[in-house]
Amino acid sequence: MGAQGGVEYSEDVPDKNSSHQRHNDIRHRAEPRANRLPLLQQGGFSNTIRRSRNQFLYVVPPLVAAYWLMEWANERNHYLNCKAGRALFEQEG
Repeated sequence: MGAQGGVEYSEDVPDKNSSHQRHNDIRHRAEPRANRLPLLQQGGFSNTIRRSRNQFLYVVPPLVAAYWLMEWANERNHYLNCKAGRALFEQEG
């Protein structure tokens, strides 16, 4: 047992005396006080929410403006290519 009270597991490759197999000794240590969910316990999730909230005003307004501009352009294009829009420009020209 280790100094921290962990449990050691040893795994050996079978048939150690075979010439084509190399002896591997793999040791795993399971600490009883291991931090299993470090991101949740150290505030990783809340930091992600905070950072996303801080970036909201930099991302959302340009996207809304671009959406509004595209809607306006599509409506204007539809009007200019319909019968009423063509008639308006024929009278002017």
